[in-house]
Amino acid sequence: MESTKLSECLQEYLAASTAVRDTLQPDWVLGTLEVVGKFFYGLSVPNTWRFLDVEHFDQHQFLLCHWASTTEQAVCPTCHAVSHLRKKTYLTRRLQDLPSGGLAVYHVIKANRYVCENPECLVDTFTEQFADIAGKDARLTNRLKDFMVRQALDSSANALTKALGSIGIRVSRETILRLLKARGATLVAPNLDPEDVRVLPVDDVSLRKGQPSTTCSVFVDAETHRVLVIVQGASQAIAEKVMRQHPTVEILGSAYSAGATGLEKPQVADGFHLGQNLHRAVNETLKQTPHSYLFVRTGAGWIRVVNGAEEYAAESPSTGESADRGDSLLVVSWPATLTADDREQRIRLAGLTTRQAEKYRQTLLVLEMTESGLQTGEIAKRLSCTPGKVRRYRQQAPETVQLVEQKIDEYYQLGQEGRGQLPPKTISAQVRPSSASIVEPYRDTVLRLFQAGATHRAIHERIVQEGFSGSRNAVYQYVSKYAKEHGIAYRRHQRILPSDQSQAEQAPPRPEPISVERAPKTTTYRDLRQ
Repeated sequence: MESTKLSECLQEYLAASTAVRDTLQPDWVLGTLEVVGKFFYGLSVPNTWRFLDVEHFDQHQFLLCHWASTTEQAVCPTCHAVSHLRKKTYLTRRLQDLPSGGLAVYHVIKANRYVCENPECLVDTFTEQFADIAGKDARLTNRLKDFMVRQALDSSANALTKALGSIGIRVSRETILRLLKARGATLVAPNLDPEDVRVLPVDDVSLRKGQPSTTCSVFVDAETHRVLVIVQGASQAIAEKVMRQHPTVEILGSAYSAGATGLEKPQVADGFHLGQNLHRAVNETLKQTPHSYLFVRTGAGWIRVVNGAEEYAAESPSTGESADRGDSLLVVSWPATLTADDREQRIRLAGLTTRQAEKYRQTLLVLEMTESGLQTGEIAKRLSCTPGKVRRYRQQAPETVQLVEQKIDEYYQLGQEGRGQLPPKTISAQVRPSSASIVEPYRDTVLRLFQAGATHRAIHERIVQEGFSGSRNAVYQYVSKYAKEHGIAYRRHQRILPSDQSQAEQAPPRPEPISVERAPKTTTYRDLRQ
């Protein structure tokens, strides 16, 4: 590693000068070095340090200042006895100091090694320490540490590492964090005096959001606003243990009421927890308040005004009056009893896909549970879904139910018009028979659904569950060929009536319609009074 020493530069300069004799040149070099050392570092190093030389490393951009200790005595760090017996050996110690001109500065000290004169001491020899300059075994000077801590209070460790490097201070992120923790410990230590704390609030804080393992308990002196101590963890046992270490406390402002109860001292809640407790009490009361529902008999069925749909404002379909947000109801009209078999029959008659059928089932269940008085959260638990999905089912209930009723009406209208009037699918005479299709292995399932009036899309979804890997068009082609081979009129979006129900009078009775409408409360109540 190439370097340039100040002593060598002085010698070259004096050698080229005729004003100084050769015999005086070494004395001039030593005197100049001593003046330079005292001029730049006289106020920051001990008087017992003698400046030897300074070395400049161009490639690595740092200065190396060489010093020698001239002490005659030192204090043993183990027994604290003063020793005057200095050995003939030295220990070189390297310390980083504040930078100079954008260059990192290191002090290399030849420290003396002493023999401990105390016969009862555990050590025989020790190296002298320089407590005013740096701590024991430290690699940074005290004034450099102070500078870094002041800068770290206004920046992050990562950003500060880069900023210090730009001015010539070479330090890692971990070193900065260790310095902050050590300095924080020295500041907190005086606050641990348990004799001067009268009001002791405590609360929990998470050092890292979303990670419970970083939760800590913070104890503060309410009168002086000092942070007394931060303890890892936020439990009743931890809070009670710290509170017991402050016997002079008269008032506890505690978020851990259970931990403070055992101390038998008055507790005061802050504004935040007072508001939080008030909201919790109000919510619990509202949950226990029963909702009001209207059951109005109309012939063989019921009109049921379902509570919980207030958030869906709409325009009354009968009166055209505008319903203000928060003042609308869902008016549901359906049979007195609606079993699972009834729901499945409606799904078959409407020819719903798997997705549509599931939405229809969930919508009817949500309406039934809401009408019975269950809250949105409880309905979500029973249906194993989120509360938001329950609200969407309730919000879209009128459109969902109306779509199914329209499909059922189309089913019976198709039977009344007769299947023969529908144009059949045109298929070439040379086309391969349906038995040669890739759908043939699933013939039983396809024909059963086809006879029940399912569309080719619904059939495809069903046989995919059984292992079919073909496309929807393959199912459509198979159904079209089967219809042609058996003389059944069929087109792409047409649902086929069962063969023994080609006329409306032969089909099962039309299920009683279900209707769900949005209406303002005022309009609904007025209609009921009439």
